Amino acid sequence: MSKEVRNRKVARQVDARLHEPLDSETPATIQSSELKPEYANAALNMAADFVKQKESLANMAILGHPLVVAIVWVVAIYFAAPKAKMPFQGDFGNYVSFLWQLFKQNKTVLPTVIIAGCLGTMVIFTLMSRVTESFFNSLTKEIVNSKGKNVFGVDLNKLAEGKCSQEELEHAKDTYIVIYRGTPVALVCLVQNKILSTKDDLVMSVSTMGSRKVYEKSGIIEDLVDWCMVRTKQKYVKGNYTGKMQLLVDLYSFDPDNKKVLRQKGFTMLKSQKIQGSFILGKIFGLEKELWGAQFNYEKPSNRL
Repeated sequence: MSKEVRNRKVARQVDARLHEPLDSETPATIQSSELKPEYANAALNMAADFVKQKESLANMAILGHPLVVAIVWVVAIYFAAPKAKMPFQGDFGNYVSFLWQLFKQNKTVLPTVIIAGCLGTMVIFTLMSRVTESFFNSLTKEIVNSKGKNVFGVDLNKLAEGKCSQEELEHAKDTYIVIYRGTPVALVCLVQNKILSTKDDLVMSVSTMGSRKVYEKSGIIEDLVDWCMVRTKQKYVKGNYTGKMQLLVDLYSFDPDNKKVLRQKGFTMLKSQKIQGSFILGKIFGLEKELWGAQFNYEKPSNRL
C-alpha cells in the first residue's frame, strides 16, 4: 500500500456483523442510506455474503436432484440386496399384502438400507459441495479483487478513503442500504446497462441484492425491489429519457423465494441459460441463470392549469 493511502484518513467503518446477533441494547430503529464511506466495508462483505447464500441454495437443489436421489437408492439397494428376502407367492394376495410381507421379512435389512443411504448422501453432498464452493468462491473473489467496483461501480477502498471522483460518488447513490439497530441488514445496488440503454431508453440492472438470512421473510426484499423501481424512475426523469425504462434482475433457477417476489412485483422471466463456468452444475444438474425484467412507462406531468 502506498504512503499516500497509509497516511490518508479512512472513514470509520460500520460493521455488518454478519455472523453475530444484532445488539439488543441498540434502539430498534430502521433507517436507510446510500453507499457512504462508512459503509464501504459492510457493503463489500454483504455482497460477498449474498453469493455465499446462493451457494447454500445450490447445495440444497443438488441434494434433492433426481440424479442424486437415484444414486442414493442404487447404493442402498446394492448393500441391502444380498441380505434381502423375497416373499413367496402364497404369502400375499395383492400388492399391499406383498409390500407388507416384504417389509416383515426384511426388518433386519432396513438398518442397512438406512445407513447405506445416509452414507451415500453424505459422500455425494461432500463432493458436490466442493464443486459449488469452487464455483461461487470464484464469484466472491471477483468482488473482493475488484474492491467492489464490479458490483457497485466504485472502488470501495477509495470510497472509504474519500478519494472517489464525482462520477463514482454518483454511482454510490445507486446503492440502497437498510440499517436496523445501527447495523446494515440488507442492500441492493443498481447499475445502468450501457449495452441496452439508448439516448431514449433507460435500462437498469440489479448487480446485487439480498439481506441477512433471518430477515428474508420479513418483506425486506420486496422493499428493495420497490426502491429499485423508484430509483429507476428518478434516473429516467433526471436523464431526460423519452422512451421506455426497464429494470433487469439476474436470478438462479434454484432461488424460488426471490422469483416469487419478482412475480408479485410484475416481473417476468425474459431468458434462461445453463450456468456457465461449471460443467457439473450447468450440464449435469441443469442449474440455470435466469434474467427477469419489468418494463414500465413514465408519464410526465401535464402542463395544463
